[in-house]
Amino acid sequence: MICDAHVHVGWYPRLLAGAVEPEPFYLSPRRLCSVLRRGGVGAFVFSSTSAQSPGIRLADLHREAREVKCLWGPGAHAFLWLTGRGLDEDPSLVSLGSGLYDGIKLHGGETDWLGSRPRNLETVLCAVESYGLRVQVHCGENPGTRPLEWLQVARRHPGIRFDFAHCRPMGETDEAIRGAPNVWADVSFCDPAAIRRLGGTVCAARLLFGTDFPAPMAYATGGPTDIYRREVRRLSAALPANALDRNFRIWLGEEEGL
Repeated sequence: MICDAHVHVGWYPRLLAGAVEPEPFYLSPRRLCSVLRRGGVGAFVFSSTSAQSPGIRLADLHREAREVKCLWGPGAHAFLWLTGRGLDEDPSLVSLGSGLYDGIKLHGGETDWLGSRPRNLETVLCAVESYGLRVQVHCGENPGTRPLEWLQVARRHPGIRFDFAHCRPMGETDEAIRGAPNVWADVSFCDPAAIRRLGGTVCAARLLFGTDFPAPMAYATGGPTDIYRREVRRLSAALPANALDRNFRIWLGEEEGL
């Protein structure tokens, strides 16, 4: 069974056969669930890329989350992709206490949480901690997304389990995992060589399998299920997906561990 800690529903660019540039398409809750079932997934964490689209409101994201959970049942863990715009719409963060979500997704590339909204970020994380939720953070090479920048945030909130998504840069991810017991990292869009290096260290106990699906569809043509399966094979060649299933359950608090 595969436990995928990083997938999405909603609007996303897709590279169609013969196209030069990706074009917007909508991955519906039904289509997402169909692809994941055919891909051998037993449980997953999902958020909505629609959060970045103009005109989308929180009610739209809640509707998508409810539909995925209804279609899948237990094992579908909804995370609210919280943008600055979403926080402005729900400054009291009523959404987080609704019982619909198991966590939130933050992306420093679309909302400058560390630079222009640090106080807002603290408000959000205090609410997350009070509700016992998890946090998935997009990590990468750009300012505002680097693991060592977010490590300081994780240390201020030891009661929250973070997923530093993408393990990028690998060296900073390694340092962040070693630097705080509440930091985990998923391997979505990670170089297989980096996955093998992290998988051979003490960090292995806090690695999560993830594909970032449907993001690979922006770079590859073919049917969604075929693309998903190819991504699973690519990542599993470095570290078998099912080897990380227990990490997934521990991170979500479904099983005792670290």
